[in-house]
Amino acid sequence: MLTPGLLAAVQGALADAGVDGWLLYEFRGTNPVAHAMLRLEGMVSRRVFAWVPRSGPPVAITHAIEQSAWSRWPVEWKRTVYSSWQSLESQLESVVRGQRVMMEYSPADGVPVADRVPAGVVEMVRASGATIVTSAELISRFFAVWDDSHRASHHRTAEALARIAREAFVRAGQSVGAGTPLAEHELMAWIRVQFDRERLTTDHGPNVSASENAANPHYEPSPAVPRVLRAGDVLLIDLWAME
Repeated sequence: MLTPGLLAAVQGALADAGVDGWLLYEFRGTNPVAHAMLRLEGMVSRRVFAWVPRSGPPVAITHAIEQSAWSRWPVEWKRTVYSSWQSLESQLESVVRGQRVMMEYSPADGVPVADRVPAGVVEMVRASGATIVTSAELISRFFAVWDDSHRASHHRTAEALARIAREAFVRAGQSVGAGTPLAEHELMAWIRVQFDRERLTTDHGPNVSASENAANPHYEPSPAVPRVLRAGDVLLIDLWAME
């Protein structure tokens, strides 16, 4: 995340890329890269920019009613305040006119995960006199990285998921062998219980699909249409979670 300790590395990357700076834009969660890099507190309901030049202190363009979102912004860096759209555009122009800037933009949406800035904002920045290039390289280097705690969490979760998957296959085979076969949705529910025990969370899934259903990428098991596991089935268990 963008801190005084990381600033020199970011500015070095900007110099290596031959650009004048990184222009971060955020509004109501549209750009998770900017939100995380700027360490914003909560959701910002007004448009904000932060200019990270190749040299010198960064400049945040903030809205008058949402100053608390910037509590982590270093005091030695600059922060301007706007309250009208005219003021926003004027302040933006003052920092980017004539500059070659990186933004979360991907030409023709070639890299969708790096294409976070709305087309209208791209137009606004270009109208301010800036040339925009993609920040994909910066995203890879400074945003999409793990620290030691992330790696440890990943290993713990991977080990737990592997154990749950193995136990689910054993449970499925035993139920069929005993003549009391589980249905897909019942095995799926059992896996969710194991997630809870391991304190793992997921926004949907997991997925348990037997034979013909395993070939359907959008299949969802349902008690309304139960599919009971049978001897000889191909069984697909697709599971994902996080701490």
